[in-house]
Amino acid sequence: MEKAKYMIKEERGQSVAEFALVLPIFLLILMGIIEFGLLMSDYVVVVNAAREGGRIAALGGTDQDVLQKVRDVAPSLRSSALTVTTTPDEYNRRSGEEVSVVVEYQAVQILPVFENIIPEIYNVKGDITMRVE
Repeated sequence: MEKAKYMIKEERGQSVAEFALVLPIFLLILMGIIEFGLLMSDYVVVVNAAREGGRIAALGGTDQDVLQKVRDVAPSLRSSALTVTTTPDEYNRRSGEEVSVVVEYQAVQILPVFENIIPEIYNVKGDITMRVE
């Protein structure tokens, strides 16, 4: 009887030791998934903002209108890290020709665990080309 109690206690200690070994690896993988998810979220927002800005440019909007639309569509992004480039500029756009809008965003790492492995700043880029109406 006493031997059975000793074996149960021994197995509990083994479980705790295994958990202590596996927990850091599990947390590292979980943090990586969170970081990747946040980066993909920024990417989706940037691509959508480029599409909306391109639509404004294709309809004859000014470069300032395009910039404002991109900022309106992407409120979750920091405006200071957002760059919008429209080619050609508003004075050289002709009906039937193409206009390109490129939105670039510098996404920062939230979890400091990976700062030695991957860069602290990610350059996220979305671009669209449409025909001017």
